[in-house]
Amino acid sequence: MVIKVRFHDGSEFFFGSLAAIYEMFSPEDVGCALSTLWNSKISPDRPKVISRCVISKHRVFRMKQSRR
Repeated sequence: MVIKVRFHDGSEFFFGSLAAIYEMFSPEDVGCALSTLWNSKISPDRPKVISRCVISKHRVFRMKQSRR
């Protein structure tokens, strides 16, 4: 899964986890605390809309690795 943060100004950022968002942005920048996001149960069909941004999960499709 990849986490997308789309701010209302149109800028988008991608992260490997919810916690990684807060390595780059403060709770004030995002509009909520990490615990709020964990409690929101964000899923691909259920994004979290916040006053400053929308946080959503997206599945990453990968090619299967061939084993020799």
